[in-house]
Amino acid sequence: MNEGLIRNEVVIDWKHIYTSVVKKWWIILLCMIIGGGCGLGLGIRADKPVYECKANYVLSYSGGDSVNQMSSEYSFLSRILFNCTEVLSQNTFADIIAEEVNGSTPEDSDDYISGDVISELITYSYDTHGTLIYVTVDTPNADLSYSIINSIIEHLPDYIKDQYKLAGISSMVFSLINTPEKPEEPVKSTTRIMFTAIGIVAFAFICIAVIVFKALLDTRIKKEEDLKNHFNVPVLGVIPNFYAPEFYKGGYYKYGSNK
Repeated sequence: MNEGLIRNEVVIDWKHIYTSVVKKWWIILLCMIIGGGCGLGLGIRADKPVYECKANYVLSYSGGDSVNQMSSEYSFLSRILFNCTEVLSQNTFADIIAEEVNGSTPEDSDDYISGDVISELITYSYDTHGTLIYVTVDTPNADLSYSIINSIIEHLPDYIKDQYKLAGISSMVFSLINTPEKPEEPVKSTTRIMFTAIGIVAFAFICIAVIVFKALLDTRIKKEEDLKNHFNVPVLGVIPNFYAPEFYKGGYYKYGSNK
């Protein structure tokens, strides 16, 4: 065979790759089951109970009593909500909460909770279309969550007023619009479902990638199309092999022999 007729470039047979993946469906399914089991196991280990307490405040203004004044005050308050949440997020306020929550617990005790830890347990947010401030406390202990939220309720209004000075006799008014309660059970978590789904997708992807990679590396000549692609010449004739095993399983030829 003239070496000049042989193709040096790789010709990818996408149909062969697709059929290779389809034929190995049971392997992919098995990998998905194994991946789901592994993901569920990791999800169980990572899923820790979280007890949540919330305090919601509406912020109002005591400056004016006319309609125009109240309208301008509302616009002003909606613009300073971000500043209020930023003031609360600083370590100064977290240290105040930590001091009250810890009580007489010494700092070298394992039960002592520092201000940095307290800060990570509290989330402050605000309503972009109103004057509401939301405080959320998430901890692995119901008593701790309830204790922190009660401390925040006690100190938040006065702390903001002390840090955010307004001109004249005007002042901000924080009204608590809900009653925080001690959580009886942890919040529902999607950690296990998420880890299970990630495990299924990851193992399925890896399995399909291995099958595709194996099919790409398989350069054996098995059919006419492979001959055309490899030698870049037409096939002039085909000699059928009547004794090939696949013909006994319903191939093109019906005259197979078991001898």
